[in-house]
Parts: sequence; C-alpha cells; structure tokens
Amino acid sequence: MRKIALLIGCLALLPPGAKAEGEEQSTMTLQVGEKRPVDGFNPVCDDTSVATISGTESLSVEGVAVGSTVCSVRLMTGARMIFKVVVIEKKKKE
Repeated sequence: MRKIALLIGCLALLPPGAKAEGEEQSTMTLQVGEKRPVDGFNPVCDDTSVATISGTESLSVEGVAVGSTVCSVRLMTGARMIFKVVVIEKKKKE
C-alpha cells in the first residue's frame, strides 16, 4: 500500500504536459536569445550551437541560433523528459 502511495505521490510531481522516455515529444519554440524555464536536472541538448540549458537553482533553455535540436532533462521520478527546441529569428521591433 505504501509503494502505491509513493508512486502516486511521485507522479503528482510531474510538470503538466511532461513526456517521459518513449512518449511523443513536445516542442518548445524560442527566439534567438530568449530563455524559458524548464523543470528537472542533468540537462542535455544534442546541438548546443542551437540551444543550451543552464542554471544552478533552476534551469532555463536558451535559444542560441536559428535551427532545431532535441533537449532533455531528468525528472525526479528518474524518467527523462525529451522535447524538441525550435529556435527562430528574433522579431524586430517596429
């Protein structure tokens, strides 16, 4: 019974929309230079010339150059949340 309660408690900690390994990827679109927070630890991006994840207390994904890459973070449950990052040109102010 305690194991079931622990499992349910861990699942409740997942951020909304989080995808674990083997599930469909979510997509995050950023402008060059834009940062967006992401929950997790042990971040990895396939192409760091397009996007990076950094931070100490909390992590942020930053768009570096136009393109796309796949990034991931480890969740507290041990699963990896995998997402595609699409970086677009910064919108010019009129």
